[in-house]
Amino acid sequence: MALENNLDLERSIEAISIANSQAQSSKGPLSHPYQYSNPAYFSTSGYSTASNASYNNSTADLLQQAQEQQDSGARPVGIHSLKPSLLRYIFGYLAVQHYDYLNHRTHTIYNNLGPVSLVCKTWNVIASPLLWQERTFHGWKAGEELNVFLQQTENADFSSTHEYGEFVRRIEIIDSHDVVDKQNGQFVINWITPDVVLALSEHCSKRLGDLTLVFATGRQVSTENEEGLIPWGSLAESCRRLFMLSLANYICPILPVGQGHPFHIFATHTNPLKELVLKRCKNIPAETFQQLARTCGKALTKLVLLDSDEGLGATEMIEFARHCPDLRHLNVSWIESVKPKINDEAVLELTANCLRLEYISLLDANEISD
Repeated sequence: MALENNLDLERSIEAISIANSQAQSSKGPLSHPYQYSNPAYFSTSGYSTASNASYNNSTADLLQQAQEQQDSGARPVGIHSLKPSLLRYIFGYLAVQHYDYLNHRTHTIYNNLGPVSLVCKTWNVIASPLLWQERTFHGWKAGEELNVFLQQTENADFSSTHEYGEFVRRIEIIDSHDVVDKQNGQFVINWITPDVVLALSEHCSKRLGDLTLVFATGRQVSTENEEGLIPWGSLAESCRRLFMLSLANYICPILPVGQGHPFHIFATHTNPLKELVLKRCKNIPAETFQQLARTCGKALTKLVLLDSDEGLGATEMIEFARHCPDLRHLNVSWIESVKPKINDEAVLELTANCLRLEYISLLDANEISD
C-alpha cells in the first residue's frame, strides 16, 4: 500500500513537471514547480487527462499573475506616489539663499512653495512647514504683510487648515523709515509694537528659535505708564526654544534694575542663547549683561555688542569670558563706556578661557597695550 502511494506521488510530481515544461515553452519561465494550492495535484487516484488539463490551466493562471506583477513593478511611479523625504528633496530646488547682512549668515527661504502647497493635500502637508518656517517683514508693505501673517497664525476662521504659527522657526521684522514722524522729525514707521510681540509669543512660540527685531532709530517709550513697552517677559516665558536673539536700535526704558527689568526677565526665563547680537541698544544696565553671561554660559558661541553705552565695560567682558568658554565669534566695538573699557585684563581672560575663538573684533579698544 505504501509502495502504491509512493508511485502515485511520483506520477503526480511527474505530471506537474510535464505541465510546467509545456507552459514554459509557450509562455515563459515559471518561478517554482511546487507553488500550487490545489490539493488535486497531489491526488493518489492516478494521473488522467482531465487532471493534466487542470494542471495546465492552473499553471497558466500562475504565469499570468507573475507577468502582471512584473508589469506593475516596471511601470513608472507617479510624482504623487513619491515618498515624503524625496518630495522634500525635490522641493528644495525651489528654495532661495538669502544673505542676512545684519547677522552675517545665509538663510534658506522657501517663498516659492506657495503654488506647490495648493496642488494636493499630501503636497500641502510637506510644503507648508517649509513655506512658513522663515518669515521676514520689511519695506513699504511690511505692516500689511505682518497683519495678514498674524491673522493666519491665529487661525480663527479656518479650523480645517494648519496652525501656521507652529511652523515658524525664524522671524525678522525691520521698522521702516519712509514716513515722517512729526513729533521728533524722524522718518519712522513702527511695525514692532507691544501687540505684535505679544501675538508672536502666543502663536509662534512652539518652534521659534531665531528672532531679529530692528527698531526704528529715535524711537522712545514712556516709562510713566509703561506705554509702548515691549512685553519681553511674555516672549521669554513662551519661546522656550529661542536660541538666537538679534536686536538693533532698541532704547531700553529706564527702569529700576532687578527682576522686573525687560532684559533681566529675558535673561532669566529663556533657555541659554547660542547667539546674541545687540547693535546700538541703549540704557542696558551692567547687571543685565552679567546676568546674560551667566545664563548663556557654555551655550553661547556668538556675541556681538556694537555701539553700546555705559552699561558695558571690562568687568562685563570678563564675566562673558569666564562663563562662556565656547565662544567662537566675538565682536565688541565702539563702546561708549564711562567705565573702564576693554583692557589687557579682559583680553587675557578671553584668551585663557575662550580657546575656541575663531573671530574677534575689538575696534576702538584703546586701552589694550601692544
